[in-house]
Amino acid sequence: APFVKGDEVTKNLHAMALDRIRQLSAHEIGHTLGIAHNFSASAKERASVMDYPHPLVGFDGQGKLDITQGYAKGMGDWDKQVVKYGYSDFGANDEAQALAAILA
Repeated sequence: APFVKGDEVTKNLHAMALDRIRQLSAHEIGHTLGIAHNFSASAKERASVMDYPHPLVGFDGQGKLDITQGYAKGMGDWDKQVVKYGYSDFGANDEAQALAAILA
C-alpha cells in the first residue's frame, strides 16, 4: 500500500511485492524439505532463499530509487546444491564419493 495518501502503487512496487511473496514461499518450502536457514548467503549476493534477504534498492539514472531488482527470482546456487546433496539417489554408486563430488 502507498505510504502517503494519494500515492499510487506503481507497477514496479507491485512487481517487487510479488517477488517478495515468491521468495518467502520458496523459503518456507525449503523448510518443509528440511533445509535450515543460511544466514551467510546474503554475503555472497543471492546464494540462497534460506537467508533473510533484504531488498536490493539502487538508483536509476535520474537519482530516483530503483526497486526493479528488489528480490531475486528463483532458487540460489546454494539452494540447488543443498537439494542435490539431500535428495539425490545414487543407486549402486559410492554414496560418500558422490556426496563429496557435490560439495567440490
